[in-house]
Amino acid sequence: MAPILSFTAEEIWTHLPEELKSDKSVLLSHFPQANESDIDPNLSNRWDKLIQIRIEVAKSLEFARSQKLIGSSLEAAVRLGASGELLHFLKESQSDLPMLFIVSQVEVSDSMTQDIKETPFGRLSVDIIGAAGIKCQRCWNYSQRVGEDGEHPFLCERCVPVVAARNPR
Repeated sequence: MAPILSFTAEEIWTHLPEELKSDKSVLLSHFPQANESDIDPNLSNRWDKLIQIRIEVAKSLEFARSQKLIGSSLEAAVRLGASGELLHFLKESQSDLPMLFIVSQVEVSDSMTQDIKETPFGRLSVDIIGAAGIKCQRCWNYSQRVGEDGEHPFLCERCVPVVAARNPR
């Protein structure tokens, strides 16, 4: 934050307790060093895999966008095909994939299409289709469950509880 919002960072620095300050100014201090023993290798490997898969999905999303199949990525549903260990990994990560890819829906199966990509952890097929359902007016994700709640007819199943919690009756 300091290099970008220098005045704001300096003002925050003046309000920190003295024992947390290492220098006279935030702009003279150093970034904290990572403690290597705090790094979980399993978590790091999981995220390395997810990021590699995200790169492949992003390429396919860009191609679909250039072909005018979708406009924004939230208009897309991604179908991933894999086998073996990669399929198992994708299935256990499936609930996180729409947010990671910034799409409305992700389907994972053992069906591989012709568009197969070779990744360091196995073969992966990526297909982009239009997302099913209606666009939620709050989060802009497409969902087949928009309109299920009578009090919030334009919201999806994720947004209804959030809005309801903010506006208790």
